[in-house]
Amino acid sequence: MTRLTVSERQILRKKKIMTTLYMYWMNVLHVVQWFFKLWEKIIEHSIESSSLGIQLYILDIFVNRQIVHQIAYESDVICFDQLKMNRKAFSTLCIMLETRGGLKASNYLQVDEQVAIFLNVIAHHVKNRVVRFRFMRSGETICKYFHNVLHAII
Repeated sequence: MTRLTVSERQILRKKKIMTTLYMYWMNVLHVVQWFFKLWEKIIEHSIESSSLGIQLYILDIFVNRQIVHQIAYESDVICFDQLKMNRKAFSTLCIMLETRGGLKASNYLQVDEQVAIFLNVIAHHVKNRVVRFRFMRSGETICKYFHNVLHAII
């Protein structure tokens, strides 16, 4: 067997390195593909569960966080129209109610959503069923967290 020249050995070494990198990259892509398949199964399961009447809290949080984001954080104009204060004042109020008033986030509503519900009721003098529809919560939940914010303010 003949010995390889230096340039041939360098080419062979580069091919080995490239092959190793290629195999590594293929493994990474395989893991990413597996992750997306897993995510697809989770979404399919959530759709099936929700069609059976089982509510999934993860999807509810996402929808309700979008509502609060639209009302309170999207722009000062919208925030002022809906809550009668700008975004900075709203954020400061949430922080004050959380630190000084003892208002706490629950498994179902974050502090800013509780305060947004409260301010929306106070600002527009709307009924429970209107707020229930807007924030996609039950009437009992709206009432409970309205009173929680009220007690934190007092």
